[in-house]
Amino acid sequence: MEKLERPNNIHHQAFLCRDAEQTRWFYEDVMGFKLVAALDFESSPGSGEPLEYMHLFFEMGNGDHVAFFDIPDEVDEEKFNYKKGFDQHIAFEVDSLEDLDAWKEYLTKEIGWVSDPIDHDFVHSIYFYDPNGLALEITCRDKEYDQIMEKDTKEAHKILKQWTERTRPKKESRVGSEKLNERTVDTKELFKRLKTAVTIPDFVIHKLTGRLASERTLAAEAGLLDIHSRQWATSITNRLGLPFDNAVPFVNAGETTGLVSKEAAAETGIPVGTPVLSAGADTQCAAVGLGVTEPGHVSIVAGWSAPVQQVTDTPKASAHYATWIGCHLIENRWVAESSAGDTGRFYSGSLRQLIDHLRTLRR
Repeated sequence: MEKLERPNNIHHQAFLCRDAEQTRWFYEDVMGFKLVAALDFESSPGSGEPLEYMHLFFEMGNGDHVAFFDIPDEVDEEKFNYKKGFDQHIAFEVDSLEDLDAWKEYLTKEIGWVSDPIDHDFVHSIYFYDPNGLALEITCRDKEYDQIMEKDTKEAHKILKQWTERTRPKKESRVGSEKLNERTVDTKELFKRLKTAVTIPDFVIHKLTGRLASERTLAAEAGLLDIHSRQWATSITNRLGLPFDNAVPFVNAGETTGLVSKEAAAETGIPVGTPVLSAGADTQCAAVGLGVTEPGHVSIVAGWSAPVQQVTDTPKASAHYATWIGCHLIENRWVAESSAGDTGRFYSGSLRQLIDHLRTLRR
């Protein structure tokens, strides 16, 4: 080791990717790394055997890079689970071809197999393995490195676009189009695919019974109910682009909405024909359980939070919107509600401390 200069930095780390364009979007658009090379190859380096692949390089700063291989014929979803694999390697950098040759000679004596130097045009590399089976590379930059990278940078996006157009259909047939496009969801396109929108309890009941219906207190808390008419707020749903041309019918909380279907019974183990009752909003149900049903009645429910509800006979909001207005379970009744934030959590914690203290005293 006395005559060898140690590698001075990691030039790049390389990994397999599902799709070059999807990877570019994340590392360039999201992470802010610069795409500096999109190298399109038709043969395997070293062996020269036919192999269609792309090698992407993103510059992270100070000359450091992260790189990815896109190999359409080897796209396999199992490869993208947490794994160990040859596609992952670390590349160390030395200053010259002379240093690279010296390292090959030294490593061959120390560990056995080391690849012959491979000319990648912009860098020259040797490859070997660590004791853990991790592939390692020592590389040095070609004397024309800066000029080569400048040219590659100018062409990178163009070459990548051509690559994506040529190889995307092949990969879609292997893993599906959704796996190759995980960008920000286009909500307008998503809404076009919707048939309707309901609350989570309504959806669960639909899966159990096959019937689609909704309950007013839940719809009001979702902001989709006109609390004056107690019907769907079409002015809101139309602006959101939600499909309510054939509005979902309403049922009352506690009402039998349907019976467990054969399909649901097979999946859940619940007997076929078991009645399924509609749910209601949690605090409104608690208020009815407390007997809070007449205008002026007030309920305080201490859970994680501590919602305070007052029953009213008109859906009128407070002057400064300090409370929000929802539907009561009883027709022609509404609730004005506010919440004391995490009071319920603090109350619960204090109660547990008091109980623990009393237990200590009893000992």
